[in-house]
Amino acid sequence: MTATNRAVRQEDRVVSGARRGAVERSLHIIAILIEAAAPMSVADIANAAGLKPNSAHRLLQKLSATGYVYRNEVTKRVCAGPQALYPKSLHHPLNRLRQEAREQLRALRERYDESVCLIVFVGHERVIIDAIQGREPLSPLYETRLRNPLHASAAGIILLNELPSKERRRLLGEEPFKAPTVHTVTSYAVLEKQFEALQRHGYAVARETTFIGVNAVAAPIRSEQKAIGCIAITGSTQTITEARLGSFGEVLRHSADLISWGAPSVKAVAHFLGV
Repeated sequence: MTATNRAVRQEDRVVSGARRGAVERSLHIIAILIEAAAPMSVADIANAAGLKPNSAHRLLQKLSATGYVYRNEVTKRVCAGPQALYPKSLHHPLNRLRQEAREQLRALRERYDESVCLIVFVGHERVIIDAIQGREPLSPLYETRLRNPLHASAAGIILLNELPSKERRRLLGEEPFKAPTVHTVTSYAVLEKQFEALQRHGYAVARETTFIGVNAVAAPIRSEQKAIGCIAITGSTQTITEARLGSFGEVLRHSADLISWGAPSVKAVAHFLGV
C-alpha cells in the first residue's frame, strides 16, 4: 500500500469516527429533550449533554432541519420535534395493536382497578406501548423501556421462555443472578420451574421480585405460537394477594388469547419485529 493510500484510509477513518460521534451526540440531545419537562435553552442543552455551546448549536440546527427538534424563534428555546416525539405512522403495526388491544386493557382495569400494561418484545427488550393506571399509580416504578432484570419480571419470564437455553445463559450469566429483592429468582433451577408453571398455566407471576410490596402477573400475546409481547397487571400485595394470583392469571390469559386470536395487527407486529 502506498503512502498516499494509507493517508486516504486514515482520513476516511477519522471522518467515519467523527460522523459516529456526531450521531451519538445528536441522539443524546434528542433523549434529553424528550425527557425535558419544558423547552430548554441551548446553554442548558449543552450543559446537560456535556458539549460546548457552539457544538450543541450546530447539532441542533441539523436536528431542527430534519424535524427532530423545534426551536421557538421568540423564546429561543428548544424542545423535541414531531419526528422525535412520534416517529411512527398512525397505521404502524404497533399503533394498530395499541388500538385493537385497548378494549381488553380497559376491561381489565375496570374489573380489578389495577394498572394494566401492553408490552412488546423488541429483541431482548420489554417495551410498554400502552398502559392504563390503576388505583395506585405505578408510573414512578416503570419507564417505557423496562429496565428491571428479565428474571425479576413476569414479562421477562415470558420473554426468557421463548429463548434457546444457550441464549438465556448468555443474557443472565452466572449464578446467582442479580437480586433486587430477597424474593428474586437467582438460579437456573428455580427459573426452570417458572417456565414450567408458565407453560402449564399460560401466565407468569412475579411475587415481590422487583419491589417489595408489589406483585405482577403477565400473559403472552402470541403469533403462531411465538410470543411477541404480553399484557401485565401490576399492583400491591394487599390487592393482588397470593390467594388471588391464580384468578388474576386466568382472566389475564383469556384476555391475551382474545388479542392473539382476534387482533389482525398481531401478525403485522410479528413481521415487523422479525419474529
